[in-house]
Order: sequence, then C-alpha cells, then structure tokens
Amino acid sequence: MNKRTKAVVKSVLALLFSAFVVLAVSALPGNAVNLDESVMMDVMQGWKSDRDLDVAQRLNSAKENGGDVAATEKSGMPFVAVVYTGENFSGVSWEIAEAGQYDLWNGFDLPNDSISSIRVKPGYTVSLYEHGGFGGVKSDWSKDAAQLDSFWTRQASSLVVEGADGDAAEVGQWAASVRSASESFRVGTLGKDKIGDVFEARAAQLTVFSESDGIDWYGDMSDGERVAMGKELLDIFTELGYDVSEWTPNRFAQQMNNFYDWRREPSIWDTACLILNVDAGMYKDSF
Repeated sequence: MNKRTKAVVKSVLALLFSAFVVLAVSALPGNAVNLDESVMMDVMQGWKSDRDLDVAQRLNSAKENGGDVAATEKSGMPFVAVVYTGENFSGVSWEIAEAGQYDLWNGFDLPNDSISSIRVKPGYTVSLYEHGGFGGVKSDWSKDAAQLDSFWTRQASSLVVEGADGDAAEVGQWAASVRSASESFRVGTLGKDKIGDVFEARAAQLTVFSESDGIDWYGDMSDGERVAMGKELLDIFTELGYDVSEWTPNRFAQQMNNFYDWRREPSIWDTACLILNVDAGMYKDSF
C-alpha cells in the first residue's frame, strides 16, 4: 500500500479499536486486495494448483517410486484422505496423497487448528493430534466425519495417516461419493437489494479490509487491534445475514492469525470469507 492508504488504514484501525474498547467496557457488570471468482475457487480448493497431481500423474509417480499403483488404479483417487476447514466437507480442503506423518510447518497443509470435517479412504486411519510434533491428545478416525466432535473441531495441529486400501467395493463407493473440495458456499439471508446498503454504511472499514493483506494484519498492530478488527468483520457478516454466533471476536482473530501463518497473500476480507466459507466473488461488485 502507498503512504496515504497506510495512513487511512491506521486511522480506521484506531477507530475500530476504540469502538471495541467502549463496547467491551459497557458489557462489564455494573456498566450501563480482491480475488476474482476463479482465483477464489482455487483458494477454496485448498491451494491445489501448485501441488496436486491428476490420476495419470499419480500413477506415473507411483510406478517410478514403487508406490501402490494398484490402489490408485482401483480407486481412481490420488489421495487417501481429505480434511476440511468447514463442517459437512466444506471450506478449504487438503487432499492427503499418501500415508505418512504430517506435522505443523512440515507437511501439514492447512492452517493450524482449522480442521472441522474429514473423509477417510476405507482401509486407512487418520490420527489427529492436539499439538504440533504429534503431542497432546490423540484421536483416531477410520471413517468419514461430516463434523468432528466439539473437542476436535479446529483443534488438530498434526496428523498421521496409516493403512492400505480396504475392500474394493467399499473403496469404489467411497471414491464415487467424495468431493475433494467444496463448491458450495454459505449464503447470507440478506436480500441482494440490501447488500449495497451494508457496503455503503461500512465503506471505510471494507476499503481497509479489501486493500490490506497478511502483512498489514500483523504489521505493527496489537492483539487488541486485531480482536477489534475480528469483531468488525463478524458484525459485517451478521449484517449480511450470516450466522456467526459460534465465533467470538477473539477466536475469530486467532483463526485469522492461523490462516495468515499459512498464507499471507489474500486480503483481510477474502481471508475472513475463507474462514466462514463465504463466496467473496459474489460481493466483488459491491466494493
């Protein structure tokens, strides 16, 4: 951003933080850069463009490296498990190509503490670990789960995949049912004729959110300022008709941190859309 834009960003952030502090105090006892649609879809598919191979390529790789060619041919799937940031196999996905150990910052290809649902190929087991380095509580998953239980939702920081292809019929049924990446976004309840009103009223904040990225999110902002921005984002999505009641400003800001530790490129607005499984493309003409 240029100097003028940075100055605007800082000014708006200061106002947001001040507003957040006022709201927080009043609640105490005793007190009265835009991605277009095609790019967004690439992001929602787990940033696969630079790492996923199609089935033919995976077969060649298996042949060259002594891998399980028969398993790949049998299932037609170049992966043995898929984990998602959203429930019901939605949000950003990571297709896990083969059995192995995947630690945070070393092969774990989703943001920290972001897995919410999982699909597991018959014959395989995915062991989720609470902490990086395969530490903390462990839980084994040998079948698809459209929503992890309350403890494990957005809790895993490392995982291990073990096993081999199971019954051919079961593998075939699983392969036919799997959607490796979600193409269904959440839809807000606010009518299209009212969206412009929200964007007009929130123009200053939305300009900052659309023109700032991970570098600006961290920058020289304090934790309190990031929490204030998290609240402002949640308020905007609420006004657009999304149910974000599961999120507190603090938790949402922490999840923004996790996503930006993973990828710094998207704008603050687009990253918030990724977390909430909202199609940022549908709002691009409103900015």
